[in-house]
Amino acid sequence: MSDEWSHHNPEWQETLDMARKYGWSSKKNSDHGGMHLMCPGKVHEFSVYMTARSTENVARSKRHTIRNCEHQNIAEPLDQVEIHLDKAQKLIRSAEALTDRAEAENSMAYALEMLGLAEENLTHAEEVFDAAADKLEQAEEALSSVPPNDVTEGASKLAGEASSHVRTARLTLRDLPPGHERVIALRERTEELRQRVTALQRRLSK
Repeated sequence: MSDEWSHHNPEWQETLDMARKYGWSSKKNSDHGGMHLMCPGKVHEFSVYMTARSTENVARSKRHTIRNCEHQNIAEPLDQVEIHLDKAQKLIRSAEALTDRAEAENSMAYALEMLGLAEENLTHAEEVFDAAADKLEQAEEALSSVPPNDVTEGASKLAGEASSHVRTARLTLRDLPPGHERVIALRERTEELRQRVTALQRRLSK
């Protein structure tokens, strides 16, 4: 191979790219050509040949080996997942607070309208107003720690950006070892944020 990390077959190229990304080492095979790959823990290994044909299934199988190897270096992709989840969580929190504030303001406007319609609605209107006032106070408190630029973006846009970060995190985690302790924790966090974004978008669509 002129470039030991290149292969003419797209399936094998994807396998080589994944191995390189996760810290596998390579050396040329002097007897049969091609290259020999070994995981960082020097436990898992396999050879790749340039002349092999109809080996797409083998290439996919080797990606499964790489993905599930507990010795691979996945610190960098996991760090990127956490960055995306942190951004998503921040955006969700801001969007939720903006939505709470909008709902509270609508409820207060509704309560004020009820107060003007009829005296018999006074008790109910006061209850609605008080509940909305409490919700508004909580929303304003949550927004007090949010940068002004995030507040002015609008809840829908923030929710959309959060959804994008969550989607990126899910795609990154999909190719990481499923039994890795940090992977499991980040997957749980990703799912929790995905559910919050979904619930938020339902609220915004009403």
